[in-house]
Amino acid sequence: MDVSNQFKQVFKFFDLNNDGKISQMELTNVLLIFGQDKSKATIEAQGILKEIDFNGDGFIDLDEFMAIMDDSISKPNFPISKEDNIDVNDDVRNAFMVFDSDKNGLISAKELQRVLINLGCSNSKLGQCRKMIQSVDKDGDGFVDFEEFKSMMSIGIK
Repeated sequence: MDVSNQFKQVFKFFDLNNDGKISQMELTNVLLIFGQDKSKATIEAQGILKEIDFNGDGFIDLDEFMAIMDDSISKPNFPISKEDNIDVNDDVRNAFMVFDSDKNGLISAKELQRVLINLGCSNSKLGQCRKMIQSVDKDGDGFVDFEEFKSMMSIGIK
């Protein structure tokens, strides 16, 4: 799966009601899943929306999302200092732990499905989750380990 298609999959992950746009509530819900407290998640979602909503309609559509993703690849906004990098790795590890519910160091299709259902994607199919896992699974074991997850989270940034 090429980078563009991977970004579209990420967009679908955020677009919980499949209406083709990401609302502030959908952003807030995803941030809550990743461990933010409610008040901070709401404020963060407002800031993200304000930054990315180029056409001012109150939503992030696929074109706006792709523009930001393309921009992040060409101009990565990652910390420079080693101390800041530790914080980023901690955040990525915490996000990984949200998915790895049995704490075995691997994300299975079933675990991914559980998170998607918790995000409100009640029609999430196990087969779709297997395809998502397969698109990130570099060693072909049917799971996403932390290194594969970290790589996915930093696509295009080497």
